[in-house]
Amino acid sequence: MYYSIRGGKKSEKDLVVKALWFAKSYLFPRHKNIEIDIELRKNIKCDADVVSGDEDREYIMRVRRGLKEDDILTSVFHEMVHIKQDLRKEHKLFDCTDIPYLDRPWEKEAYELQETMLVAYRKEEKLRPQKNLKRNDVIVLKGKSRHGKNRIQQHGSLWTINALGTFNGTPAVRVQSEHKTFKLGSFGKKEHDERWVLLKDDPDFIFFH
Repeated sequence: MYYSIRGGKKSEKDLVVKALWFAKSYLFPRHKNIEIDIELRKNIKCDADVVSGDEDREYIMRVRRGLKEDDILTSVFHEMVHIKQDLRKEHKLFDCTDIPYLDRPWEKEAYELQETMLVAYRKEEKLRPQKNLKRNDVIVLKGKSRHGKNRIQQHGSLWTINALGTFNGTPAVRVQSEHKTFKLGSFGKKEHDERWVLLKDDPDFIFFH
């Protein structure tokens, strides 16, 4: 998943990014090559919304500035449910219908899952170890398994932390390679490689902060 974010305070942006990665891992962990452009704005009537972009698997999300922490989290979770629905072709995301808003099946699911994810997110927050790690820190990865060593040879040893959270219930960091080394297909442009690394006993990597 690739994202860009602009507007708002640093604390708001950091929370939106954490919510984004948590929801991605929770809702569609195997989907790749998704691009989400996020804008924190004052002048929108709802807490958040999402529309499709010009390209396939490209989305534009707006989040209202000044929301309380839980409202930021549930707003991002809600819109990520809609992205999940679109990716899986569960409905046509932006079709207008005569069904009242709160009675629409996709909205019912989004409201239900946003609360479920909020509870799960808070539980993971309690599990997260305090290691003075923070977003944008640069760490060094060393391969431990054959797979890990191959990935380090391919993408390098310097990585930047994009998010702190859990992976399959285990405390982890989401990291991005320093250089654009990941190429999709024969003619695709190179992008940064991204992956979760467990803070303790990762099967493939050891990291140094």
